[in-house]
Amino acid sequence: MISFTICMCKPYRVGGGGKFSGGFDINVFMEVHKTRDVSLLSDESIDLLVNTIEVARKPSVAAIRGLTLGGGLELTMSCHARISTPDDQFGLPELTLGVILDLELSKSIRAKEGKECGIVDAIVSPENLLMVARSWASEIANESKP
Repeated sequence: MISFTICMCKPYRVGGGGKFSGGFDINVFMEVHKTRDVSLLSDESIDLLVNTIEVARKPSVAAIRGLTLGGGLELTMSCHARISTPDDQFGLPELTLGVILDLELSKSIRAKEGKECGIVDAIVSPENLLMVARSWASEIANESKP
Protein backbone atom coordinates (compact mmCIF):
# COMPACT_ATOMS: atom_id res chain seq x y z
CA MET A 1 0.00 0.00 0.00
CA ILE A 2 1.29 3.45 -0.94
CA SER A 3 1.43 5.98 1.86
CA PHE A 4 1.46 9.75 1.45
CA THR A 5 0.22 12.93 3.09
CA ILE A 6 -1.75 15.79 1.58
CA CYS A 7 -1.11 19.07 3.47
CA MET A 8 -4.26 21.14 3.86
CA CYS A 9 -5.10 23.99 6.19
CA LYS A 10 -7.84 22.02 7.98
CA PRO A 11 -8.97 18.41 7.62
CA TYR A 12 -10.89 17.97 4.37
CA ARG A 13 -10.52 21.65 3.42
CA VAL A 14 -8.00 23.37 1.21
CA GLY A 15 -7.83 27.02 2.08
CA GLY A 16 -10.92 27.71 4.13
CA GLY A 17 -12.04 31.32 3.82
CA GLY A 18 -9.63 31.97 0.95
CA LYS A 19 -6.51 31.29 3.01
CA PHE A 20 -4.33 28.17 2.90
CA SER A 21 -2.14 29.45 5.72
CA GLY A 22 -1.25 32.97 6.72
CA GLY A 23 1.60 31.76 8.91
CA PHE A 24 2.35 33.46 12.20
CA ASP A 25 -0.30 35.61 13.88
CA ILE A 26 1.34 39.03 13.67
CA ASN A 27 -0.95 40.33 16.44
CA VAL A 28 0.74 37.95 18.88
CA PHE A 29 4.15 39.15 17.71
CA MET A 30 3.13 42.77 18.24
CA GLU A 31 1.78 41.99 21.73
CA VAL A 32 5.03 40.22 22.69
CA HIS A 33 6.98 43.20 21.37
CA LYS A 34 4.83 45.61 23.40
CA THR A 35 4.72 43.62 26.67
CA ARG A 36 7.97 41.64 26.38
CA ASP A 37 5.90 38.62 27.53
CA VAL A 38 7.34 35.73 25.48
CA SER A 39 4.94 33.29 27.16
CA LEU A 40 2.36 34.52 24.62
CA LEU A 41 4.28 32.69 21.91
CA SER A 42 3.16 29.24 20.85
CA ASP A 43 5.08 26.17 21.99
CA GLU A 44 4.89 24.83 18.44
CA SER A 45 7.71 25.71 16.10
CA ILE A 46 7.55 26.09 12.34
CA ASP A 47 11.05 24.61 12.31
CA LEU A 48 9.83 21.47 14.10
CA LEU A 49 6.90 21.08 11.71
CA VAL A 50 9.01 21.71 8.60
CA ASN A 51 11.76 19.33 9.77
CA THR A 52 9.18 16.63 10.54
CA ILE A 53 7.70 16.91 7.04
CA GLU A 54 11.11 16.97 5.35
CA VAL A 55 12.41 13.81 7.07
CA ALA A 56 9.17 11.84 6.89
CA ARG A 57 9.30 8.53 5.03
CA LYS A 58 6.10 9.26 3.14
CA PRO A 59 5.85 12.16 0.71
CA SER A 60 3.79 15.27 1.46
CA VAL A 61 2.04 17.36 -1.18
CA ALA A 62 0.55 20.76 -0.38
CA ALA A 63 -2.90 21.21 -1.94
CA ILE A 64 -2.96 25.02 -1.92
CA ARG A 65 -6.01 27.21 -2.32
CA GLY A 66 -5.94 30.86 -1.33
CA LEU A 67 -3.36 33.03 0.40
CA THR A 68 -0.15 31.30 1.45
CA LEU A 69 1.97 33.68 3.47
CA GLY A 70 4.95 33.66 5.81
CA GLY A 71 5.14 30.45 7.81
CA GLY A 72 2.42 29.03 5.57
CA LEU A 73 4.75 29.47 2.59
CA GLU A 74 7.56 27.84 4.60
CA LEU A 75 5.21 24.92 5.32
CA THR A 76 4.41 24.40 1.63
CA MET A 77 8.08 24.64 0.67
CA SER A 78 8.90 21.76 3.04
CA CYS A 79 6.52 19.50 1.11
CA HIS A 80 7.70 17.34 -1.77
CA ALA A 81 5.36 19.15 -4.19
CA ARG A 82 2.93 22.04 -4.26
CA ILE A 83 -0.30 21.98 -6.29
CA SER A 84 -2.12 25.29 -6.55
CA THR A 85 -5.14 26.88 -8.18
CA PRO A 86 -4.67 29.77 -10.63
CA ASP A 87 -5.68 32.61 -8.30
CA ASP A 88 -3.55 31.62 -5.30
CA GLN A 89 -1.15 34.16 -3.85
CA PHE A 90 2.21 33.60 -2.16
CA GLY A 91 4.30 36.01 -0.13
CA LEU A 92 6.48 36.84 2.83
CA PRO A 93 4.76 39.77 4.55
CA GLU A 94 7.37 39.72 7.32
CA LEU A 95 9.62 41.54 4.89
CA THR A 96 7.39 44.58 4.78
CA LEU A 97 6.96 44.54 8.56
CA GLY A 98 10.69 44.83 9.18
CA VAL A 99 10.87 41.37 10.75
CA ILE A 100 13.22 40.33 7.96
CA LEU A 101 15.45 42.77 6.09
CA ASP A 102 13.60 44.04 3.05
CA LEU A 103 16.32 43.32 0.51
CA GLU A 104 14.64 41.28 -2.20
CA LEU A 105 10.97 40.46 -1.87
CA SER A 106 8.41 43.05 -0.85
CA LYS A 107 5.31 41.84 -2.68
CA SER A 108 3.21 38.76 -3.05
CA ILE A 109 3.09 36.76 -6.27
CA ARG A 110 0.33 34.85 -8.04
CA ALA A 111 0.35 31.13 -8.78
CA LYS A 112 1.58 31.54 -12.38
CA GLU A 113 4.63 33.51 -11.24
CA GLY A 114 5.12 30.97 -8.44
CA LYS A 115 5.24 28.18 -11.02
CA GLU A 116 7.77 30.11 -13.10
CA CYS A 117 10.11 30.53 -10.12
CA GLY A 118 9.65 27.00 -8.71
CA ILE A 119 7.41 27.65 -5.69
CA VAL A 120 4.47 25.86 -7.35
CA ASP A 121 4.80 22.53 -9.17
CA ALA A 122 1.40 22.47 -10.90
CA ILE A 123 -1.58 24.77 -11.34
CA VAL A 124 -5.01 23.17 -11.61
CA SER A 125 -8.66 24.14 -11.30
CA PRO A 126 -10.13 24.25 -7.79
CA GLU A 127 -12.31 21.25 -8.67
CA ASN A 128 -9.26 19.11 -9.52
CA LEU A 129 -6.97 20.31 -6.71
CA LEU A 130 -7.25 17.36 -4.33
CA MET A 131 -7.32 14.76 -7.11
CA VAL A 132 -4.13 16.13 -8.68
CA ALA A 133 -2.41 16.55 -5.28
CA ARG A 134 -3.21 12.92 -4.41
CA SER A 135 -1.95 11.80 -7.82
CA TRP A 136 1.34 13.65 -7.36
CA ALA A 137 1.77 12.20 -3.86
CA SER A 138 1.14 8.70 -5.16
CA GLU A 139 3.62 9.18 -8.02
CA ILE A 140 6.26 10.51 -5.62
CA ALA A 141 5.67 7.56 -3.30
CA ASN A 142 6.05 5.20 -6.30
CA GLU A 143 9.23 7.06 -7.29
CA SER A 144 7.81 7.94 -10.72
CA LYS A 145 8.18 11.64 -9.80
CA PRO A 146 11.27 13.05 -8.08
